[in-house]
Amino acid sequence: MGYLAKLNTSIIKTNIKIHIGGHRAQDEISVKATDQEIADKVDTHKRRMAIFQQLLGLAKDPSKKILYFGPSVNDAAVMCFLLTRQAQQDWDSYYGL
Repeated sequence: MGYLAKLNTSIIKTNIKIHIGGHRAQDEISVKATDQEIADKVDTHKRRMAIFQQLLGLAKDPSKKILYFGPSVNDAAVMCFLLTRQAQQDWDSYYGL
């Protein structure tokens, strides 16, 4: 039996470093707090734009399918908007609109 797709992963370096508190999650509440701390520190415009620039090259290849996991639902929604907007601008430019 074959497969429908081949998984390709890549690390995108943003040159943005974060430091998470030294506590270790011991229970569900502290796990959620740690998760929120990480999301708050990495859900930034600077980081998002660094990732966007690298995803844009992939997105312009019609044979590529991208599955993006961001640090928050908001980040994923903004990334989707940015890629869609760029695609529309490229389309308009191509057709002289």
